[in-house]
Amino acid sequence: MLELDKMIDKVNGLKEEHAKGIMKIICGKLDILKHADGQYTEEEFVKDVRSMIENFPELKEEEEDNR
Repeated sequence: MLELDKMIDKVNGLKEEHAKGIMKIICGKLDILKHADGQYTEEEFVKDVRSMIENFPELKEEEEDNR
């Protein structure tokens, strides 16, 4: 499976409340990026978001059936 497919599967497995929380974190990081005067870079932002997605838990088969 391609890396993108794995990330999409993890995102699809999130419950709405978790997805909203993650979006709030991303919005916060975007605001920091905008106002950080170069102390927080776009590269760091991308790395942080990728790390969050990679650390989402994998769904078990029975959880996938209950999505």
